[in-house]
Amino acid sequence: MTTDRRVLICLDSYLPGSRGGALRSVVNTVETLGDRFDFHILTRDRDAPDAPPYDGITPNTWTRLGPALVQHLTPDRLTRSHLARLTRDTAPGLLYVSSVFSTLSIRMLMERRFGTLRDLSVALAPDGELAAWALATKRAKKAAYLTLARLLRLYDGLLWRASSERERDDILRVMGAQADVRVAPNLPAVHAPAPTATAHATAAAATPVKRPGEIRLALLSRLGRNKGLLFALDRVAELRGEITLDFYGPIEDRAHWLECEARVARLPPNVSVLYGGNVPSGDVVSTLRRYHAFILPTAGENFGHAILEALEAGCPAVISDQTPWRDLEAAHAGWQIPLTREDRWRGTLQRLVDMDEPEYRTWSDGAERFAAAWTVQSASVDALVSFLDEGLSRGGLSRGGLGRGGLGRGHAARRP
Repeated sequence: MTTDRRVLICLDSYLPGSRGGALRSVVNTVETLGDRFDFHILTRDRDAPDAPPYDGITPNTWTRLGPALVQHLTPDRLTRSHLARLTRDTAPGLLYVSSVFSTLSIRMLMERRFGTLRDLSVALAPDGELAAWALATKRAKKAAYLTLARLLRLYDGLLWRASSERERDDILRVMGAQADVRVAPNLPAVHAPAPTATAHATAAAATPVKRPGEIRLALLSRLGRNKGLLFALDRVAELRGEITLDFYGPIEDRAHWLECEARVARLPPNVSVLYGGNVPSGDVVSTLRRYHAFILPTAGENFGHAILEALEAGCPAVISDQTPWRDLEAAHAGWQIPLTREDRWRGTLQRLVDMDEPEYRTWSDGAERFAAAWTVQSASVDALVSFLDEGLSRGGLSRGGLGRGGLGRGHAARRP
């Protein structure tokens, strides 16, 4: 494949990691479009700066992972000059930066604005970071950075990717009306061909039978305060019956985690809770098949990959109304409930507890049908291909891109 189809993606973590929606969005993009674009990925050699390196990788060298070439960088190689050298050597037609606030993203944008990458076309995907609920965390620090970034004109001439109309509105609200935004929805995971009827029946038989008065619930997400684990613990404490709630994902906020542990210690004896750690992205659906339903009282989701994967696993989803997922109840696939309606959360969860197998199976089957209908849509693929093609066709700052669709001098950008 020629270098004019080469896209260099820069993000904080990638496979074999499993942390965060941005990682899963990029994985799904690469697996779906790897035959149309030449993907190279620069990322760290660990999930977070204070985490241990990934097992089984060779850092600081290009390694083939599926359709992409990936370089996992050790902390000493994350300098602006080294990132710039790797980018020049790769010679991409487009630099795709995931995250507004990532150190890797900031260094890349600084080098593009003031260094040796001015000829490079750049696309930026905030991946939900500019939503009001996301900006509320570390608000002062984020507001200060965005003010400085505007003064430095880091966003001049780049192309913004929004995964939904809601995120487009978030970008325009924060970055100003001149931001050049395209909507290109996230893609679902690539799965094997549809199973035969026998294989489908075997998988269905492996899911737990639903007995009245019992429920197995799963919550899978990054375990930060805005994901609603405390809310979920409070709601299951109010239920009658034999309740199991298992939760999975990386722990992001130690103070919040200690609050959750204290809340677990006060749960009534009919509620059993287990923390199952992190789940590799390829194991999410098989893990969720062990549960009757999925719960996520999130304060906000840009996409919610785990929600889609729960539906694929046949788990009706009980989620907040702060996600892009709609019309679940009409499809017998789940419920979207405002976080202010604790009575509805309690009533819906108790209804699930009280269901027998035949009634529950209509909701489990509805969840699978909803996911299947969504994943066969080609519009999202077409929109993302169009977005990347446009990015590849654009010039860099030194080729007339300065000020195009960005925040040039005199532009009164809005504060978050």
